[in-house]
Amino acid sequence: QLLTTPILAQALEQAGFLERAIVPALQSIKDDDDDHKLEVLMCGMGMVVERARQDVPPFATVDPPQVLGDLLRRCAALDPSDLSQPQRGLWLAFHVVAFRSLEHQEVRSALLQLVSLQVFARLSERGRQRELTRSPKLHKYYNKLVRREKKQREATGKG
Repeated sequence: QLLTTPILAQALEQAGFLERAIVPALQSIKDDDDDHKLEVLMCGMGMVVERARQDVPPFATVDPPQVLGDLLRRCAALDPSDLSQPQRGLWLAFHVVAFRSLEHQEVRSALLQLVSLQVFARLSERGRQRELTRSPKLHKYYNKLVRREKKQREATGKG
């Protein structure tokens, strides 16, 4: 478990730790300050994962929205091979939460720049349907992608 007690997690949540401490710290970090940047990113990722674990919308209160995109991009830019085992676990858990939050505009904008809808084609049919059902708008875009690829295959005679 990331935060050892639910009481501690609730206290941090009620105090607005992510919004009042992590977000301002993230905005003030210089890219060349690697040690401080990693500490702040780990705290931010931990708070997001803990929110999701407690069924609290993990990204709903992060303001301004650009900060959320910045957090997601900086976390995605971390090289997992440079992280310790516990840090890698947190990094992975954070990204799972993020990809399950694609209905949030800033999350979608930041993450879909990193991956493509074609990644859904590689999932099992059941897994793909489960993930696309969570986000009707994403499902719509995926269906458009499938139709466009089908037309391209038919036009080249491979469909």
